[in-house]
Amino acid sequence: MTPTPTFRRVQDLEPWDRNYNRGDVPAIALSIQVFGFNGRLAVHGSTVMAGNHALAALRQLEGNEAPFPAGQGLRLEEDGSWSVLVIPLDPLSRPQAEAYAIADNRTRDLATTDDEQLAALLSAIAEEDAALLAATGYEQDDLDKLLASLD
Repeated sequence: MTPTPTFRRVQDLEPWDRNYNRGDVPAIALSIQVFGFNGRLAVHGSTVMAGNHALAALRQLEGNEAPFPAGQGLRLEEDGSWSVLVIPLDPLSRPQAEAYAIADNRTRDLATTDDEQLAALLSAIAEEDAALLAATGYEQDDLDKLLASLD
């Protein structure tokens, strides 16, 4: 039987202590504030195997008493605490869960970027709203360098 996705309190979850990736937590927190949290975390027991930096961003926002973000992946509890949507990996053994975490990271690493398409998208966003561009994790300088590389 496959475990059902459920909500768990952000403070009840712990990061995977063997995570080898270093994420930009402030950039993730900004993205969550602007766009809401529409993702999920994958957990084995109470350990987050995928989504560690999102967990850190959510903890930071909740701890700083930021306004509760919108999105389908969060729920505000009656006591004011935040709960996040989690996908339980408990049918997997611990080594399988760690292998899943590595595969989750690696499959993203294997992606390629169509720089022309990205430049077109970022340019349209920048024309619409510079703050929205910043929420993507790109700054105007990044866009300028990307456009220059395409010339």
